Amino acid sequence: STPIGARRDVSLASYCTLGVGGDARWLVSASTIEELADALAFAASKRVPAVVIGRGSNVLFADAGFDGVVIVNAIDTIERVGAGYAFNHLGAALSKEGWSGLEFAVGIPGTVGGAVFMNAGADGGDTATALVEVECVSPDGGRQDLDAEADAEEEEESESELAGWIVASATFRLRRDPRANDRAKAFLRRRARAQPLSERSVGCVFRNPPITAVNPDGLSAGALIDRAGLKGTRCGGAVVSEAHANFLL
Repeated sequence: STPIGARRDVSLASYCTLGVGGDARWLVSASTIEELADALAFAASKRVPAVVIGRGSNVLFADAGFDGVVIVNAIDTIERVGAGYAFNHLGAALSKEGWSGLEFAVGIPGTVGGAVFMNAGADGGDTATALVEVECVSPDGGRQDLDAEADAEEEEESESELAGWIVASATFRLRRDPRANDRAKAFLRRRARAQPLSERSVGCVFRNPPITAVNPDGLSAGALIDRAGLKGTRCGGAVVSEAHANFLL
């Protein structure tokens, strides 16, 4: 059956931080794991592709739109942590209460699900370090918990078995630290000075390259783009940020 609240021919421009994109054939907002599973099962029953997004902070929709089901993961519960919960809000709220482990999340756009999938990180911290367990939903609506602390062999097997599964929620390990909020505020101040946080973007675009013979100093992607003199370079409606070269606006 059609999921509750499903809408047809919805513009995707309002569902990504860049504000671009055509229409989705179907758009469903899932506020619970059951609704997420139902939406995935609906797409499978219709034999159309499905894509799950959070806040669209790392998404670029085509002008032609998406001929399938776009599922907005709006699971923002905090018993575990719903994958649709805003990652920066989580970092800020926990830090304010004196919990340390996710201070780096303040200022990072997107959701918990995206952070887990990409291992989002900044200021020397990353998601994987604090992650304990991930609850996943399969493309046909099945559910499984994944131990984030599994050894390398178990992790490789899990990744193979869970290809195409969707992050529904996550559990993190935190510790008490009265200085957590001060660190989070300092992180946010630094980002406000160095990044174009008020502009439309998907955050940093390129991964930082490793230290190699051609990059012996381990320079970041932004520093390398800056050295190439590409700040302010424009192509159509996109431009390399003057504030931070790894941001495309």
